[in-house]
Amino acid sequence: MKKSYIYAGISILLWSTTAAIIKLLVSDLTSMQITAGCTFFASLSLILLTIFQKKISIIKTYKFKDYLNFIILGFIGIFIYYLMLNKSINLLPAQEAFVINYLWPIMIMLFATFILKEKFSIYKLAALIISFMGVIIIATNGNLLGMHFNSPTGVLMAVVAAISYGLFSVLVKKKNYDVSTLMMFCYITAFIISIIYLGFKFPSVTIYQLIGVIWLGVFTQGIPYATWALALNSGDTSKISNLAFMTPILSTVFTFFILGERLEWYLLLGLIFIICGIFIQSKRKCNK
Repeated sequence: MKKSYIYAGISILLWSTTAAIIKLLVSDLTSMQITAGCTFFASLSLILLTIFQKKISIIKTYKFKDYLNFIILGFIGIFIYYLMLNKSINLLPAQEAFVINYLWPIMIMLFATFILKEKFSIYKLAALIISFMGVIIIATNGNLLGMHFNSPTGVLMAVVAAISYGLFSVLVKKKNYDVSTLMMFCYITAFIISIIYLGFKFPSVTIYQLIGVIWLGVFTQGIPYATWALALNSGDTSKISNLAFMTPILSTVFTFFILGERLEWYLLLGLIFIICGIFIQSKRKCNK
């Protein structure tokens, strides 16, 4: 159980840099170009990880239906997720898009209930409702009655990203493939789809843009998504996924120092709700 929390902690820390880096890149690169570049470097990092872990023999055991599963999972959980996330961050303030996207832990809990048949307790329900309220407060800039969003299209794309990754996470646990090889093939699938769409053409980039794309590919995608899958496979899906709400909290620190985005009152209030949801889940564990 401790190992699952260590894996989750690594993922959360690295994911927290995502919004700020993407926001810096979308001013000069399209969402599809960023997706293609990130999945390329993520694929390379996971290929090296697979070789380092000496798991080539595992690949030899996969059959045609397994590769079909990889293509489907890669399309749903990697390609769609990152394309929609990149587009939403382009249309919305980085923090707003990133926090709305953090509906995906909620989606994991819901999909786990129906697909994995995990028990949905009153504690989980309370944690979900409170954390979800925090997301809504931030998404509406504190105007709950007006429910006004800066960009409905951007909000929709962030929600679609959340649904796609929530479904992907649960399907990964259900399929029970080796995590490293699974993620490698999923990212390769996403890269192939992206580069086909771009007509096999990479844009010319500056050294800073290249560093940003490499960071996103290796340190916010390849490594943390592998460790996140390990966390889900070695622990309770609902408990682990609830910890992911810590990411937007840390993300506000990075966006403040990198982008200079202010910590607005509604953002702080929303984060308090999110933390309360996490504490409810933690209190249940302590009581046991």
